[in-house]
Amino acid sequence: MFKYFPIFIIFSLFILSTPLIAASMDLESPVKVNTLINPKAISRCAEMITPEMYQETYSDSEREWIRCTDRPTGEMCHATCYDPVGDKIYNFAGYHGDDTYYNWTYQYDPTTDTWASMAPMPSSIDWIDASVIQWNRSIYIFGGFDGVPHDYNYIYEINSDSWSSGINQPLSRIAGGQVVYNDSLIYMLGGYDGAGPSTDVQVYNTYTDAWTVGTPLPAANMMEGVAILGDTIWLVGGYNGASAYSTLYYGVINPANCENITWSVGDLLAVPNSNNGATQMVRAGNSYLYIVGGFENAGFHPTNHAWEYGFAKGTWTALPGYPMTIARNDLLVARDGVVDTFEIYVCGGDKNGSWAETNRVWKLSLQVGIAEKPAKTTPLVFGLSQNVPNPVKDGKTAISFTSTRNGLVTLKIYDISGRQIRTLITGNLFSGFHTVVWNGRDDKDKRVSAGVYFYRLTAENKTATKTMVFVR
Repeated sequence: MFKYFPIFIIFSLFILSTPLIAASMDLESPVKVNTLINPKAISRCAEMITPEMYQETYSDSEREWIRCTDRPTGEMCHATCYDPVGDKIYNFAGYHGDDTYYNWTYQYDPTTDTWASMAPMPSSIDWIDASVIQWNRSIYIFGGFDGVPHDYNYIYEINSDSWSSGINQPLSRIAGGQVVYNDSLIYMLGGYDGAGPSTDVQVYNTYTDAWTVGTPLPAANMMEGVAILGDTIWLVGGYNGASAYSTLYYGVINPANCENITWSVGDLLAVPNSNNGATQMVRAGNSYLYIVGGFENAGFHPTNHAWEYGFAKGTWTALPGYPMTIARNDLLVARDGVVDTFEIYVCGGDKNGSWAETNRVWKLSLQVGIAEKPAKTTPLVFGLSQNVPNPVKDGKTAISFTSTRNGLVTLKIYDISGRQIRTLITGNLFSGFHTVVWNGRDDKDKRVSAGVYFYRLTAENKTATKTMVFVR
């Protein structure tokens, strides 16, 4: 990437004359430059670098950050995800402050506190997110940036440690967020379109390798944290092109038409924030959101703040501050796939908000405390619900079921003759209530004809079957 020194001189003079405006202009842009020039041309306009505070532990009276083994290399703007079945954390690609993009794939084992290098990505990129799908044991990464936004759809196959590609995004977007719904659909939310933040919602079906368009975001957003709990998507902060968002936004997915999302404004954030790490967790039956780091308020203010949002009370609680300021991060994950283990991990990132990568890894334990009462829950009962709608007139229908324990689940569609025509689910799922949408197509992606069909759930050494009718 070229240095563009004349532009730097002009920009520096502008900063001297209008420091407050310069501090909030493009410093949170997903590209590392003053609109696609050079990241270092603007990183020096704010020497608000907080000293690193590396310690073996960093705590309050109840919870503490614990230092883990460092990543093999330091990156920022990389992708981080957690695979609960394998109990592994994955990091993908990223950027160095020396104008270099990387294609590393790293696997972290939290049990042994060790890192392993896996098959590298096909491209060296940054500003990406990653989504784990269990039915095919794969991780999906959309978009990417190496000087220009890309429409990549890279698929990492966990069991074979290999890469393949799916159908590319219809729209090239980077620095957006990805969430998984019902272990089948991945929502790409907002992101940078080459000119600024967007409202686009792109929905990818991992079964059919096809894209559809979802209900747009209520406001343009990029560099937001994202989470999903049940049928509800959460946007945690983000950047609108001028300042950081100060409120939560949430969207409820219609199970009968998963492209249909009803968006609403939620509670205020503890402080306006973008470029944070965000994740979700269910602990003792209670749901939580977490934020670590990011840029606070309207300008270039990197932070080490960590927050927990409890849905039961609708309030934010300050957690022990992260041991350093940290930003430009899709680097926060929750490890909640192990019984009685509730931890969040921060892997790498920009350690001072000035394009300075770090390889530090820390975790914060969030075990259930004496004062935390488990939410009252109704005991789970195995069952298969009637599809909605039925009869099916528009080609899509939602099928819901409940499993009482973790394990292998299959859900298949049969025609009136008993011939299997579509596998909707086959893989390990957590216990609980699940919904999957059938688009009225068989395993060869051909539309089924009008008639009577059966769908059969197999789990826990039990089976349940129901009938549906398709009307054309």
